[in-house]
Amino acid sequence: MANLDFGTRGALLPVSPATDGRIARQDGRPQRTPPLMRKYEVASLLPDLSIRRTHHVAPATSLFTATSSAFAHGALINTVAGPVPVEDLLPGDYLDVQDADPAAILWIGSTLLAPNMPEVDGALSRLVRIMPDTFGLARPMHNLLLGPGARVLQPQQGGGGSVLVDIRGRVDGTSVIEVTPPSPVRLYHIATRRHAIIEADGIAVETYHPGRNTTDRLGFNTRSLYLSMFPHIRELSDFGPLIYPRTDAEDDLDAA
Repeated sequence: MANLDFGTRGALLPVSPATDGRIARQDGRPQRTPPLMRKYEVASLLPDLSIRRTHHVAPATSLFTATSSAFAHGALINTVAGPVPVEDLLPGDYLDVQDADPAAILWIGSTLLAPNMPEVDGALSRLVRIMPDTFGLARPMHNLLLGPGARVLQPQQGGGGSVLVDIRGRVDGTSVIEVTPPSPVRLYHIATRRHAIIEADGIAVETYHPGRNTTDRLGFNTRSLYLSMFPHIRELSDFGPLIYPRTDAEDDLDAA
């Protein structure tokens, strides 16, 4: 299988180091600086089953970084052919899906985590390491590195089914540890036809979904830029419903 790692340079486009989005003009009045931008790489499955690869430059905001930051390079994803490193997956490969038939990968997004690079919220400067057996025997079997875009399926406190939890909310400093890698690491996310639960080294993790109301208030230009990253869909509604609710997004708690 081909490697989707597009290199380790040029993750972020340099801008002014100002952190409040403003710089002083010569007349002393502040003016807004351009937003920090990030490079994203996309591989998508077209209707004729060919694979389209595109590069995108988009804001380094949570909306866009979440598209490509769930699994670190080396994470083992369960496919119908067995565990495969995320960087070796291709659109068209079939994944084992919890409580459903295998699902084809339609889209893979990736971006680069580069330590000590400026970020809008600092989220892409750190990873979360889950130690072996943290969530049960062989869950995970090995050290598993997840990015800030990962949500794991967990039993809801007090019963009442399962919910998707931002992995950063499970950091305890012992078994689930936040780490800053010493060198650049490529991160990935995966989308199937519908929101689904897949396994990464024994851990149940969701496929990419923007959330029910995340994109409702986007301006026309931002919406168009966002949609351009997903050639396999035409409208935001094509993502379909969430299969489980998310604890970190109040407007998603009534998910289908």
